[in-house]
Amino acid sequence: MPTTEEIPIAFKPSLENNGWKKLSVDLKALYQNSKDTDITLISGNDKIHAHKIILTARSTGFKKIFHHDEEKAEQNSVNITDVTFPALKRLVKFLYSGILENGENKDMNLQELNDLYSSADKFEVMDLREMVGNTLLERIQVDNASEILILANRHNDKDLKSRVMNFIRLNFEAFSNTDAWEYCALHHPRLAMEVVNFYINKAENNENQV
Repeated sequence: MPTTEEIPIAFKPSLENNGWKKLSVDLKALYQNSKDTDITLISGNDKIHAHKIILTARSTGFKKIFHHDEEKAEQNSVNITDVTFPALKRLVKFLYSGILENGENKDMNLQELNDLYSSADKFEVMDLREMVGNTLLERIQVDNASEILILANRHNDKDLKSRVMNFIRLNFEAFSNTDAWEYCALHHPRLAMEVVNFYINKAENNENQV
């Protein structure tokens, strides 16, 4: 019987890591080649050709569309009216590959990130929503904190909202002098009051601990 040298565990290739990477590349190629697609997503004058099985496996939102709406389940196209085409395209690419393109999140402006976050929430792709939320936190400044806070509140993202409010608390003096805060107080008074109460309560707690 031939013998083989035992490979130390530390140097054995990880089938799990290599397998997921290869799967991501193969599925991305499947999407790019548009081979054997059976559903067309229509956004305005733009179209995306995709596979129902991929969309339903990766997105609870798409699963609801195709499985719970018998009429749409038989259709080979769906109109997407409340998501921008760039955000929809990025969302679908993520559903296939599980990643955002290298550096793509850095190239998106704040509005594009907001659109992608909203589309991820709409189609219940929560891992993408979390990734975009973390990118928004990397971009947060006193001038845009209100916008990110309103976004988190609208989509009931308690974790993102809490972290934004903590940023505001730590920079409240500069934050309270921005036009964005004035807009928030005018158009979202309950949220603005929540921010003020959060700041006051934290300040009082700090005083009591001294």
